[in-house]
Amino acid sequence: MTEGLVQRCDLARRIAREAGAILMTYYGQLERVEEKGDVDFVTEADRSSEAFLVDAIHTTFPNDSILAEEGTSRSGESPWTWVIDPLDGTTNFVHTFPLFMVSLGLLHGDERVGGVCYGPVYDDEFWAAKGQGSFHNNQRIHVSTTNQLSKALLATGFPYNRREIVDELLASVRRVICNAHGVRRCGAAAYDQCFLASGRIDGFFERGLQPWDLAAGTVIIEEAGGRVTAGDGSAFDLLGSDVLASNGLIHDAIRDCIMEPGDSE
Repeated sequence: MTEGLVQRCDLARRIAREAGAILMTYYGQLERVEEKGDVDFVTEADRSSEAFLVDAIHTTFPNDSILAEEGTSRSGESPWTWVIDPLDGTTNFVHTFPLFMVSLGLLHGDERVGGVCYGPVYDDEFWAAKGQGSFHNNQRIHVSTTNQLSKALLATGFPYNRREIVDELLASVRRVICNAHGVRRCGAAAYDQCFLASGRIDGFFERGLQPWDLAAGTVIIEEAGGRVTAGDGSAFDLLGSDVLASNGLIHDAIRDCIMEPGDSE
């Protein structure tokens, strides 16, 4: 697997940057925005980025499988699967809020083994390969050493059905606000995960996420020394819909804070 992983990570790093360049040709220049839901958008930028990524992957590794956010699905004969978010943070992108990323996750069988996240506005490249550590612009990164929730900066996001479950969501956020040092909501799960891996924040939790939101970022967190689970602290499932990630030192404290009393029993 090692040689195959290196080859695929090298490709992922290159094409993530090229897809980022494609996104920037649309940034602030969108002519049309489609609504997938009340608060869920898709743009020509998403589709152009995805088409480029899928074509580049299929040309180089034609037997690999692909799962992408905007509907591209290919079944291959190799054990490798690429999980693609061509534009994580579309709402930010539409509003020219500069936090958005191209996200490419690599699976070998069911195992998450590689990830690349690239933010073109700030030329932010985060990547990791299993057993090789995590990097930001070629510098090794590690999670923070914060060991008290009261001193921790956390990040979260809200799912697309947030209007239907707003009271439940805000109950968890209220508990975090009352117990942590601060809470941030940047609007791009990939950036949240990369910020955690690089020690800029200490924990991240969110509901309603999809595999392409988590395949890359969770590998980057774990290779940086962090911990990733489901929201209730059970084993992480890429096909699940909620995640709790941290530097490991305050993981249980965050879990207890975001869950209703008795939920983890």
